[in-house]
Amino acid sequence: MTTTIKGRAHLLGEDINTDVHCSTKYLPGKDTAYAAQHAFEKLSPGFAQQFTKGDIIVAGRNFGHNSSREQAVHVLRLLGVAAVISPAFGR
Repeated sequence: MTTTIKGRAHLLGEDINTDVHCSTKYLPGKDTAYAAQHAFEKLSPGFAQQFTKGDIIVAGRNFGHNSSREQAVHVLRLLGVAAVISPAFGR
């Protein structure tokens, strides 16, 4: 069985750590849904507002590295990311 994912691709650079997914600037006293509204803002202002459920993130090496911020994966789910394509991921 083959699954086809269709959506716009949003290109991000290399070494995108989880602090960029959901900046600590938006987490103290706020919920993850609020942080999702500001996802990747440091790299691309308005990213979350341009993102549509089912879209795809295409990134360079080391997507999600250098942090243990557990909210980062929840932010991706709240945005409705269908897939993340990268040659190398952080653990």
